[in-house]
Amino acid sequence: MSNLFWNGLKGHKGAKELFETLVLNNKIPAGIILAGDHGNGSDYLALKFSHLLQLAHNGLIPETDTIPVRFEEPYIKYIFPLMSGTGEDNKSDDPFAKLSSKDIERIKSELELKNKNPYYQLDIPRANVIRINSIRSIRNYLSINYNELPYRTVLISRAEEMGDEAQNALLKSLEEPPERVIFILTANRMDSLLPTIRSRCWEITLPLLNDADMYSVLTENFEFGHEEVQSVIPFAEGSISEAVHLIDSELPLITENGMDILLQATAGNMNTAAEKMDELTRKAGDQCLPLFFRFILGWFRDAFRYKNGNSLLVMPQYRERYEKFVMRFPDVDFNNLIYKIESLYRVMNDSYMNKNGIQYRLFFELASVINPHIKNSTKVKAI
Repeated sequence: MSNLFWNGLKGHKGAKELFETLVLNNKIPAGIILAGDHGNGSDYLALKFSHLLQLAHNGLIPETDTIPVRFEEPYIKYIFPLMSGTGEDNKSDDPFAKLSSKDIERIKSELELKNKNPYYQLDIPRANVIRINSIRSIRNYLSINYNELPYRTVLISRAEEMGDEAQNALLKSLEEPPERVIFILTANRMDSLLPTIRSRCWEITLPLLNDADMYSVLTENFEFGHEEVQSVIPFAEGSISEAVHLIDSELPLITENGMDILLQATAGNMNTAAEKMDELTRKAGDQCLPLFFRFILGWFRDAFRYKNGNSLLVMPQYRERYEKFVMRFPDVDFNNLIYKIESLYRVMNDSYMNKNGIQYRLFFELASVINPHIKNSTKVKAI
């Protein structure tokens, strides 16, 4: 693999090697879906692949990428969710025609930020749908003569935000793909895409970034400081966009107060734990419970690492707590406990249960760490 060519793009070694193999064998599919969290650099990966298609000659992989990072034509048609315009006509093929000058200026400024930092996530107010006229605008892009370009790329970011009408319009292009044009879709919810679209595309699942890659992107691309980056990585779950969000969040409140709530819950003091959680929620808002889940998962994963002699802890400030916990409760089944907490976390994210119900179930799981019969007990000794 040509590491110099992919310079700047962290992770995704498997996808990079696959893309180089496709170029070497001249087997370029008409469509590719990059599936995974939008905070893992999937748009950037698609852009780099479009550059690879431009620069590869006679099946040879270029040593370096000499094309500037720009999410714009002629190399790439960049489609993303937009707000609706006043009096918008769905028959139009110009997605910007009915937008206000203020909206257009905001879009331009966001795109410029994206061009400066390809990991940046566009922040466009009211932009939650990929509009059908954005898909129709692809025809205009393809009608322009770019014979000097080996390939052109249509990149549809957040493809899960397309409605059925927009997806059916896209399907027509995928069914009869133009020569030397590739469609790349990035999506985090594959089930939102029509089966007919998925059947016409290669699906590549992208893993989350590891901590080292996260650190590099956050300090180099976003220029955050060492301490603030280190404080959010354990909670960001491999997502750059989530890490950026957490840096501006109430995460410090959670880490400062989370240990006290954990102690109360494991002691079986459900009411006290709930009261402290309610107080914390008033300060931290709706993000409190999800962040608390991540804190709890991080704490027990660290304790498990400590028990197994792993000194690389994500929250080393609790090292003495881990030591005491492991010594006092050597028979705790960490794998089972973490699995149960992760299952509750997934249920919460899918909104299948009332948040208060999930919170109390979490407290009971924590209390059962020390006393498996906690339901018949009012209080046990804390960790």
